[in-house]
Amino acid sequence: MTGIQGFVTRENIKHLHHELEGGADPIRRATLLKLFGRGRRSLRPYGEQLGKLDRHISRSAEIITRQVKLTDDLKDLLRSGPS
Repeated sequence: MTGIQGFVTRENIKHLHHELEGGADPIRRATLLKLFGRGRRSLRPYGEQLGKLDRHISRSAEIITRQVKLTDDLKDLLRSGPS
């Protein structure tokens, strides 16, 4: 699904949710709930991908923090000269 398709899906879900909150008749409500479920399922892979990206970003931040500390320690060692 392309970016625009994902956007359209999200907007459709918002619209259906708003219509459900507005109090649709029972038949319309059942149809909306069915469509709402389909829309949410179509976005599920994106949620999983975002979760993976969040984990990678967190791990990368940890690595960067560690590298900065090691670099600072090395600078301190170089400034102090040979022991």
